[in-house]
Amino acid sequence: MAELESVSKEAMLQRVAGSSAHFRSQQRGEPDLTHEEKYEIAKNLYKKGEVTFLSRFWQALSTEDIVHFRNVSDDYEAAFYLEKLKSQCQVSQKKKLQMLVRNRRYKAMEKLSQEGYFSDENMMKRNPLLYEQLVGQYLSQEEKEQQISERQGEVVNCTLSGLLMNCMDNELLKLKQKAQQDLEDDAFEEEEEEDSDDEEEASVEMGVDDHLAGISLHLFSLNF
Repeated sequence: MAELESVSKEAMLQRVAGSSAHFRSQQRGEPDLTHEEKYEIAKNLYKKGEVTFLSRFWQALSTEDIVHFRNVSDDYEAAFYLEKLKSQCQVSQKKKLQMLVRNRRYKAMEKLSQEGYFSDENMMKRNPLLYEQLVGQYLSQEEKEQQISERQGEVVNCTLSGLLMNCMDNELLKLKQKAQQDLEDDAFEEEEEEDSDDEEEASVEMGVDDHLAGISLHLFSLNF
């Protein structure tokens, strides 16, 4: 146990020595401290006092280093810097997880890109209506003809069955786009009908309120 703690403490001192922490003031033109010199400063400061070491180098420490300050955890100053260290480690861990997720997403997108997932043809096949709305409508006639030419070029040397399959794919794309457009149009009409119903209800309520207000005014005038 003592040997493991000694190894862990050595790793902590080496990590501190490799950090950009402030070790001592230097004169202008004086060469930078070597790793060994930084290590000796950190080691001597730890021996001198754990609280002093903690206050100086807490930003260069990690969660596994906290065990080396359990003897001073009741000290107010030590507790203050230990809390700061824990908060720093939590933020660091969160950033690492976010970076890991971003890297995984990037690799997944790279793989999909290499497999042609984001090609115009595959995007068109997945959702022809959305492709037309976001991309297709902005293509020039020349670009559209080029797309058609490229698709036809892929089946130039195919058999008759291959040509027929290509024609069927094109027809299926058109049917899929029309079905998606119909669904979108129906949803839009339903939304318009709901808005219209809401306006009618509001109008009726306003008319009732006006009528009641008129009756109240009439009764008030009769009292006088």
